[in-house]
Amino acid sequence: MRSSYRTDLPSLMIQEPSADEVFARLDKYLELLAAPREQQEAWAAETNSSIEEMRLQLLDVVPDLFPMMEAQLLIDAVDEENISRLIELMDGMPGVDKLYLWTDWDAVESQPEWMRVRQQASIALEILRRPLNQKVRNT
Repeated sequence: MRSSYRTDLPSLMIQEPSADEVFARLDKYLELLAAPREQQEAWAAETNSSIEEMRLQLLDVVPDLFPMMEAQLLIDAVDEENISRLIELMDGMPGVDKLYLWTDWDAVESQPEWMRVRQQASIALEILRRPLNQKVRNT
């Protein structure tokens, strides 16, 4: 009996992003989190995204993809530490009593939690953009 499945179709290959592509995405997401509210709100409108999507975009590339970038010496322990601090700040923001931080653009502009996120994102971005020869291989 012949199989009813077609075997003459090309196989679909899902290609993993390269370390350079992941690094570029990380840079872009840190830049977004460091940006003023107006730029963040414009990004959200352009991409039809919520405030929380800024956080989720970052979580798409860290920390699971750190090893890939480390292997190419694109990031080091200092980068990881500063990005992890940023994630911890944002992870401390959710909650029923602080839901407005993820739904209200005025809160994104004026609340101290978002000011700390912008500050840490700026620090992480500056450190991430160090010349590669200043990065130390993680051991």
